[in-house]
Amino acid sequence: MIQYLFRKPKYPVLIETDERVVGARSGERIGRLCRQSSFAAKESYIVVNSFGEGWSFFPTHEVISPLAAHKRWTKAKIVELFNAHWPEREATLNMNQVA
Repeated sequence: MIQYLFRKPKYPVLIETDERVVGARSGERIGRLCRQSSFAAKESYIVVNSFGEGWSFFPTHEVISPLAAHKRWTKAKIVELFNAHWPEREATLNMNQVA
């Protein structure tokens, strides 16, 4: 069960996993993500709420905290986060540029 430190984020949220960035409309959905996705590579993961506020998710404790390195997320930063989790897409784009 997901717990919150200080307060809850405004749902829906985007949450980073080891493989991709996914959306969640509730804490229950994030709880299911914990069981289905991999959260082993880092100690904390990026969460961005519907107002563009940065949060942190700590999978070992299943806690979402408003204490994050990046507090304000712009559309451009969200797109960068999304694109960073699409390595096969980048490889395809690079192959098309070479040909």
